[in-house]
Amino acid sequence: MSGERLWIFYLLVVAPAGLLLCIITPPFQVNDEFQHFFRAYQVSCLVGLGRAQGGAAGGYIPVSLTLLVKGFLGARTLYEVTPVTPQRFAATLGWLSLKLSPGQKIFADFSATVLYAPTSYLPQAAGIALARFAGGGALACFYAARLANLAAALAMTAAALRLAPFGRYALLVIALLPTVLFLDASVSQDAWMIAALLLFLALCLRAYDRGAWSVRSALIAALAGIVLTVSKAAYGPILLLALAPCFSARRTGYGVPVLIILAGLLSCVAWLAASHGLMVWHVVGNDPTQQMGFVLHHKRYTAWLLTHWVVAYGPFILASALGRFVGWPPEISLPGWEINLLCLGFVAVPFTCDMPRLAPCYRLLLALLIPVTVYVVLGLLYLSYEPVGGPYIGVAEGRHFIPVLPLLALTLAAFRLGVPAFAPAARLVLAANIALGAVCTVVTMWSVYRPF
Repeated sequence: MSGERLWIFYLLVVAPAGLLLCIITPPFQVNDEFQHFFRAYQVSCLVGLGRAQGGAAGGYIPVSLTLLVKGFLGARTLYEVTPVTPQRFAATLGWLSLKLSPGQKIFADFSATVLYAPTSYLPQAAGIALARFAGGGALACFYAARLANLAAALAMTAAALRLAPFGRYALLVIALLPTVLFLDASVSQDAWMIAALLLFLALCLRAYDRGAWSVRSALIAALAGIVLTVSKAAYGPILLLALAPCFSARRTGYGVPVLIILAGLLSCVAWLAASHGLMVWHVVGNDPTQQMGFVLHHKRYTAWLLTHWVVAYGPFILASALGRFVGWPPEISLPGWEINLLCLGFVAVPFTCDMPRLAPCYRLLLALLIPVTVYVVLGLLYLSYEPVGGPYIGVAEGRHFIPVLPLLALTLAAFRLGVPAFAPAARLVLAANIALGAVCTVVTMWSVYRPF
């Protein structure tokens, strides 16, 4: 399969699979999806910053949205939801009769998402705004947010696959992971963030290939970097890959790369400064300030704790990030053979021979960012969600480490282990593997929820 046409293959696979998942996955059956829905609605009303009230953080939204959530999850707060039971899609559509009634508002707690910047919800907010303009009800707004999020992820990821001069197969194997596909067909801001990451990486490879950043590529990369870091500050180290031209044969200056990096980091810092008052913690004994003091006074223990977690739970988290589980609540386990196929896909990436040997220093940077990002993610989770001095990091999930997977795939691809004569076969295996993973995800969700 020609690398230049991978974006077409991607669209042919993910568009129908994503649309099916939008329909057959019950509302709010993605991690924190109803919290993302509340935040997206808030952004659609041009409210960029939420508010704290009565020990909770969120904002005023229509009562109809909370009734919709209670009807599907049995509760309107994150820590009281009950497992979703299978129901016919016709029963879901029955909720279309619930009018939005935007004038009847109530304060809702969506502490899990109110800290995310408005840039994390631009597609979903646009979809909701269109549904509101058309007179749609609460459920119509929800599905409009899902479809708009899917369309944005499709467009941005396809652009990444088209713009990347090489390493396309490494990006593709991430773009069609079951977990990523599942997130694309939801209201979650993770879909937009992962797509922005893939586009950022593609532009970095393009800058490396050309030996310089063009004005347009630099601007787009800066915007993608802002979306990435403002969505999740832990992924800030990935911005260092913008230094790509500095390691190429032509070796241009550091000016433009530094500006791209600063744009993302400063935007992240500015948003954290603006939203710090909205930090509400529901874990007993948790206090980020005290936790930071504990870490600074127990550096060796903290380093041991993080390393022990990586060694003990790393394989499980890797499988989970690849697509071991979808759905929430409860988490649905995909077939074990599919995980083996996904691992085979990663193994096939370097044999596709679609990536040159990067400069040793840049390849080292790419590889080092993998453990750095993992430890930064774990460190921030420990600071934010665990009791002071706690002996574990129980909130870490596979989806938190999905942005590390493209780095891993590109690192493998950079070694070019394959023989050119076998490259077409490796590409075919990889494409079939990815398509099968998408089909398996749809079939699994269909069998569990029996929508029709």
